[in-house]
Amino acid sequence: MLNRLWQYLDIRQSRYRQRPPASLPILLFWVTDRCNLRCRMCGDQWRVELQHDRSPLTMPEISRVIDSARRLKTLIISLTGGEPLLHPGIFDILDLIRNAGISANMCTNGTLLTEDLVKRLARTSLKSISVSLDGPGEEEHDHVRRHRGAFQATTNGIRLLKEAMPQLMVNINCTVTRRNFQELQKMVELTSRLGCNKISFAPVHTNLQHKEKPLELFQGQLFAPEDMVLLQRELENVVNLANSKGIRTSSRPFLRGIPRLYLESPAQHTCYAGYASAALSPWGDLAPCVDMASSLNVRDMPLEEIWKSSAFQGLRDQVDRCRTPCWDTTNAEIAIRFSAAGLFGELATLRREIMTYGKIS
Repeated sequence: MLNRLWQYLDIRQSRYRQRPPASLPILLFWVTDRCNLRCRMCGDQWRVELQHDRSPLTMPEISRVIDSARRLKTLIISLTGGEPLLHPGIFDILDLIRNAGISANMCTNGTLLTEDLVKRLARTSLKSISVSLDGPGEEEHDHVRRHRGAFQATTNGIRLLKEAMPQLMVNINCTVTRRNFQELQKMVELTSRLGCNKISFAPVHTNLQHKEKPLELFQGQLFAPEDMVLLQRELENVVNLANSKGIRTSSRPFLRGIPRLYLESPAQHTCYAGYASAALSPWGDLAPCVDMASSLNVRDMPLEEIWKSSAFQGLRDQVDRCRTPCWDTTNAEIAIRFSAAGLFGELATLRREIMTYGKIS
């Protein structure tokens, strides 16, 4: 635990002094651009079309990246996509992460969690899994996912996970939209019935990686100004209900920041993208944030050399100048934990998260 405290303090100091931290705690690895769904709120299918002629990282290249992450004392590698379960080498990647002594998290839409696949996952060292659910029933979730039967497949997959891997931390990820925000308490109830450990809420964005997506395709998901008071009330009720059921959820500061995203005064925070975390694309590009372009590639230079380079520090400087209205779940929650108020107000939460998702030495 003392090592983790040192890491935490080093990152805060590095951000303040604008220098590379000694370690990279969280690596967000977008392992594939392939996905079996075309969800209404997702912008990935628009941005990945620009990359179709590039070859993804090979397994030997991924192995070298994970070995670099080990040397950078990475705590967590979060595998995302696309749909990471479509990567042909996903189980080999999980083995590499385990052998490096790093905790693995996976983000999935859950529709591919069949009995056979879950049995294979049970033989890995997967520490936690985040499964997307955007409605308490078939009507809303299947509408958002644009796939009939998605809700049934995903909830069945979660049940299979809980049966085969009772120690696995299962988190529900829910995108908050105008269509579903009055059903968020039902989402907490569903989380409880499924035996999941946590439910996280993320606001729908139209910028970030979604900026190439035509606005008309969001189809009623975007909030109106008159929704804000009710949205804020619903989010407060969600926290109270989750606490009463012993279910973890997004932090209060994060949830209170969601309505502000849609007003003229979005919440301000010191972003730690590039200090506490980095994002790796399927093609090997390393950036502070998934929404930033980068020409720095692990095929040209090892991960730890990029992390410590002046070129990557230049990308960190872009983060410092960034004024994009953003309430990205990962980066905003990290910023809250690293703020002075978060250090004291969220200290117990921070400790639980480290113990849940990262190794304790």
